[in-house]
Amino acid sequence: MEPFADFYLGGHPHYSTDEVLTALFRSGGHRFSHRWTRLLEIRGEPAGLLLSFPGSKVLSLSAGLAFRLLQVYGPLGFVRLAARLVDYSGFREAESDEYYIAQLAILPGFQRRGLGSLLLEQAEAQALASGLLKCSLFVDSENAPALSLYQRHGYQVVGTETSRYPGFEIPRRVFFRMLKTLHEAAENSPAAISEASPGPHP
Repeated sequence: MEPFADFYLGGHPHYSTDEVLTALFRSGGHRFSHRWTRLLEIRGEPAGLLLSFPGSKVLSLSAGLAFRLLQVYGPLGFVRLAARLVDYSGFREAESDEYYIAQLAILPGFQRRGLGSLLLEQAEAQALASGLLKCSLFVDSENAPALSLYQRHGYQVVGTETSRYPGFEIPRRVFFRMLKTLHEAAENSPAAISEASPGPHP
């Protein structure tokens, strides 16, 4: 995610991309908030992250993010961000009857331990708890390990989206939209996965 985050959120006159993301995480009312984040810890160390929410909330959470970015970057900075994001304007991320997995990530030192499966099962459990029987996500078509993970768990490719980033600073990407219909509650480990806390404010 780092090249994408730096491309879209970098360039603030006073704060780094990490500082902007931290500020977004600590606030509420948008898609990058702690409200929709689950953290995976191994022996007290962060190992992975799940960001997910009902598909019916995609538009309102995206609007909340736009408002928060306007506050952080100011009008001119926000216009720059919007210009870079215009290439995604045609993307329909999720339907209202789906639970959308926006981000699923495992830190490099904890990969290949089945933790991605654990987070995926947690997302499916959250979907069922929300009364939704479908989970959807997007995956980079060149990310073979992630694609294999989702296919093993029953996700199927139902569409593709192609994006060419303005300025060609990041290569063109083809994304697969994947969908799974849920039939029973997924197993998860409550002790290992916890709701993210915003932490102390600076």
